[in-house]
Amino acid sequence: MLVLKNIPIIVYEGGESLRLDEKAIQEGINGTLHILKYFKMINASVEISKGKEAIIITKRKWIRAKVAGLFNLKVKNGAKIKKGQILGFIMDTYGETKFAVKAPQDGYIISVNYFPIVNMGDPLFHFGSA
Repeated sequence: MLVLKNIPIIVYEGGESLRLDEKAIQEGINGTLHILKYFKMINASVEISKGKEAIIITKRKWIRAKVAGLFNLKVKNGAKIKKGQILGFIMDTYGETKFAVKAPQDGYIISVNYFPIVNMGDPLFHFGSA
């Protein structure tokens, strides 16, 4: 949770860049309704569709490309991952050098860069942990 001028702010990320994802949109709507209901800002009788059990992420960071090349993704957005797990590979343009991108610790993939061409320093994964 972020705090701006002593006001807590919840930031939701879902889907992927430059696309609308119906499932991610619905999760955001449901989450917002749950929060409004919890703080009694809407009527308690409002029906909210049940989703998956919430995962509380308290720490987050971006995993960035250490080299430039063609990005080959090996995990899905939202996946639970283990420290050292291979998340993808970056290959040079000739396909000769393969650089493994590994999970820095146990956690979850919050968002993924699906663009196949990456430059050094580009964000590949938004990673979260408890």
